[in-house]
Amino acid sequence: MMRVATLIIVFYFASFTYGHDLFLNAHPFYLQKPGTLQVAMNLAESFPGDEQPWRKDKTIRFWMMGPNYDQEFSAEQGKNPLIEVRSNGTYIIGWNATPSYIEVDAKAFNEYIEADGYKNVIQLRKEARKENEKGREKYTRFLKSVVQVGTTQTDDYKKPLGQKIEIVPLANPYSIQPGSKLPVRVLYDSEPLPGVRVMATYSTFSEKHDVYAHTLETGPDGTVDVPIDQPGLWMIRANRMLPLEGDPKADW
Repeated sequence: MMRVATLIIVFYFASFTYGHDLFLNAHPFYLQKPGTLQVAMNLAESFPGDEQPWRKDKTIRFWMMGPNYDQEFSAEQGKNPLIEVRSNGTYIIGWNATPSYIEVDAKAFNEYIEADGYKNVIQLRKEARKENEKGREKYTRFLKSVVQVGTTQTDDYKKPLGQKIEIVPLANPYSIQPGSKLPVRVLYDSEPLPGVRVMATYSTFSEKHDVYAHTLETGPDGTVDVPIDQPGLWMIRANRMLPLEGDPKADW
């Protein structure tokens, strides 16, 4: 029997994420043959966290791409959607959220922008002498997960979904063996994003809040090699934060 599912991977990207990671959890991620899978949302202070009610009210787009396959889905509020997959191959499930707002006290905000490496934000706050002001943000989440059906691995994993910020694997995650690396490229507006911090972690790595197995940074071409230490469920995340003008509720 061919061993395929050594690595299951989800991607999470946002303009802001304070305290919690959200990802699409497929049940199962690996189907031995075409069939039905259920998609859930997990929210985590430490990965993989707990399943949450499906957020139709926050959904702008929910869809899946794969071998000769590109389909949009809708789902009821609070009810995990079911997806029927009719052919073997590698699939990408994507979800785009509506924007949200958050206000964080100065100390917590400063700790967050330091931890996520937002050098531009740190510098701008210092220049404006606003280090002691609250962080007011408008943030958007973009999620995607990789699902494998059968033993036939296809190149659909590397097709960009066109999300505002997106991580594109440059090798099939289901071909990666523990002890090797998964190369990925971070895109922003479909262009490579250099110098952005990327965090990666796997299920059971740590129960501590916001602790990741690896913290990396993309090179000039927006790529980075993520060490894969363990088999199983992995999350890779990247954020970008920019100044915001013309919104009375947010500065970033």
